[in-house]
Parts: sequence; C-alpha cells; structure tokens
Amino acid sequence: MQKLLFVLLPLLVFTLPCAEAHNFGEGGHLIVNIAPDGAAEMQFDLTTGELNKHFKIDSDEDGKLSIEEEQAYPHGELIRYISDNLLINIDERECSFSIVNHRFMLHGNGNYVRFLISHDCPVPRYSIGAEYNLLFEDNPKHMGSLHLTRDNAMVQVRFFEDQRNQSIVLQKVTLANTIVEFTVEGIWHIWIGIDHILFLVCLILPAVLILKKNRWIERESLTEVVRESLKIVTAFTVAHSITLVSATLGWVEMPPPRVTESVIALSVLVVALNCIFPKMDKSLWMLTFAFGLIHGFGFANVLLELSMPPNATFVALLSFNAGVEIGQIIIVSATLPLLFTLRKQAFYQPVVLKGGALIVSIVAIAWLIERAFDVEILSFI
Repeated sequence: MQKLLFVLLPLLVFTLPCAEAHNFGEGGHLIVNIAPDGAAEMQFDLTTGELNKHFKIDSDEDGKLSIEEEQAYPHGELIRYISDNLLINIDERECSFSIVNHRFMLHGNGNYVRFLISHDCPVPRYSIGAEYNLLFEDNPKHMGSLHLTRDNAMVQVRFFEDQRNQSIVLQKVTLANTIVEFTVEGIWHIWIGIDHILFLVCLILPAVLILKKNRWIERESLTEVVRESLKIVTAFTVAHSITLVSATLGWVEMPPPRVTESVIALSVLVVALNCIFPKMDKSLWMLTFAFGLIHGFGFANVLLELSMPPNATFVALLSFNAGVEIGQIIIVSATLPLLFTLRKQAFYQPVVLKGGALIVSIVAIAWLIERAFDVEILSFI
C-alpha cells in the first residue's frame, strides 16, 4: 500500500493543479524600455480576461469583446484604478505618471488592453521598481510582472499577492542576465505548463514496456528503455523547437491561441488513451513529433509575451528553448528510473499506467471542451 501511495502521489501533484495550465499569459505587465538617451519609456498591458473579472465589460457574457463592448468599457474608472494601485519607483523614489492612450490588441496567447504611459520621472541611474496592488482582491493567484529592456538585454521580476514590491538594478540588465532570465523562463514555463508535463508523462509511462499483440509487456533492459525514451523526447524536442523558432521569428503565421491550446489538450488525450488502449509503440515517436509542432506554438505564445530585447532576440529565443529542454530533461530523468523500478509490480499497469492515464484523459477532455468552446469546467479545482 505504501508503494501504491508513493506512485500515486506524483500523479496527484501533476493532475490537481490542472486548472492552472497556461495561465502564464494572464495578468498585468509593466513594460519599461530604456532608450539610448537613458530615459524610461513605459507601457502597461492588462489581459481582458482579468479586466472583465473586475469591471464586467463582457456585458453579454459570451466570452468575447465586441466593438461596442470595447467602446463602452469604463475607461476613466480603469485608469483611476491602475493609477491608484500601481506605483512606479525610479532610484527608490516614487514618480508620477499618467495614461495617455490605450488600445485593445492580441498579444502572445491572450487579448490585452495596452496602456501607454507618460511620466515626468527622472532618468534612472540605479534602479527601477514598482509596487503592484492590482486585482489581487479578485484573484489571489493573480500575477503581475515588470519587464525591463535596455540595449541587448532584458530582465523581469514578478509580483504576487504576498510579494508586491519589486525592483531591478540597472547594472544587472546585461546580456548574461538575459541568457539566465530566458533560460529560467523556459524551465519555469515547462514546469507550470501542466498540459506539457502530462503529455510527457503519458509518453514516458509506457516507455518501460513494449507492445506485443496489443498488450504491454515489461522491458528487461534499462538501456532499451533509455533508448526508446530518448527517441520520443528527441522527437518532441525537435518538433517544438521548429515551430517555436519559426513562429517567434515570424517565419510562419501563428495559429489562433484557441486552436493551439485545443490541439494541445487533444494531444494529451490521445497519448493518455494509448496507455489504456495500446495501439502505438514503435510509431509513437512520429505522433509525438506531429503534436510537438503544436506544442511549439504554445511555447511561442508565451515567449512573445516576454518583451524580448530587439538586439538580442535570437539569444533570448535560444535561451528560452534551452530552458524548456532543461525542464523537460529534469522531469524525464526524475520519472523514468522510478517507472523502470516499478514496472514489474502487479499494480503498475492497472493502477499507474491505466489508472493514471484515465485521470489524465478526463482532465484532457475537460481542457479540450474548455479551450474549444471557451467555457469553464475545472475552475473548482
């Protein structure tokens, strides 16, 4: 029984936070660019989803903003709300600002309102920071961020309910810090992207087995298990890298976010069902490659939100992709030895493989419905 709990615990950790998948794009983002003359150019992006939670601008509750709803939203009230709850500090001194213009736009994987900021702040010499008090009363899990770009570098910090004051020291905004920043972002995203994790896990669960006459049989060789796992993980890596790079650099047109996220949910469902009703073994890497292309668009949606430095876009892109791979390797490296050790246990196939895949299938179906039809099913989790 203890062994059973030991196996089920990681599955519960993976599946219970499922409603948090791909919430990275939600929130408010203060974006600061240091111009060549040293002055700070500022803008503030706020997702329309978060905006609607507080101001109820989606009057017909159809999950979309019509032109009439965009024109009718309480512009003055929102500007006052932002001005009262966002404080900007230059060299640890508060400076005043005003919002001079705004527009609705598609940015990364969400719809935003972008506010252009005018200010009389002095030229920063040491640091730029902010006190961020927006929307936590509506959503304690709300997250804000401060993005600071200068020359070929970008650094960002995040705001949480219990961490509302953040600052960035200008001396730390270097190319080296950009590499570290985007590498960490890649690792962070794969770890909070529960759908990506479940996709990988459902590929790895049967990797310690081999399909014979539509039945899973335990593999005897760890070397063979590692080889098969590498084949699958490499297919996923190559595929999502292709679309991540191509979409981020504008070589291919990005599919609509709803399409991308729906197909990602479908990919999780397909690989989970393959654990329960095995049909693919040696050909699984080809399916992984095909779905990996779509996952790459999902990664690109997130990366496009990070205000990459214009003079170091490719460096930021490679760093982010490297971070995704590092996070992926950590997940596989931590999971595979455990699965290989337990593969011959009587409970492995009925409980871990098929039971775990059944849970994942249910979650994936809910995701698919949510994303395809823009409804909430898992909000209670």
